[in-house]
Amino acid sequence: MSDLWKKYKKYMAAAGISIIVLLALTAFYVRYDYQQYCKEAVPILEYHGIGSADGWMKELFVSKETFETHLQYLHDNGYKMVSVKKMAEMFANGESTEKTIVMTFDDGYLDNYTNVLPLLKKYNATATFFCCS
Repeated sequence: MSDLWKKYKKYMAAAGISIIVLLALTAFYVRYDYQQYCKEAVPILEYHGIGSADGWMKELFVSKETFETHLQYLHDNGYKMVSVKKMAEMFANGESTEKTIVMTFDDGYLDNYTNVLPLLKKYNATATFFCCS
């Protein structure tokens, strides 16, 4: 039994060292890849509803005032707000995506029309809406 135990310990030590080496190499690669990703990535801001809601849905909603501060910040800091389709075209054409943001709205709540659309117009912003049927 002791020979088997010694072989097991030797195997586990080798496996442990291999894992450490792989983790170190992965960390290096991920760091490098992440830096490249940051240069090319386009943040996607996902919203559900703008306004107020009751019950469990209130966690899905952002107040109209908070949403407007988001738009104001993006507008004042020179971000280009584009649709999902436009972002895909930019990637396909090799266009710069620097300071580009995609804004999406899920579920198709009425407030997307009553609260969001006027603010998008005010800040000359674009968004993509995903509506449920």
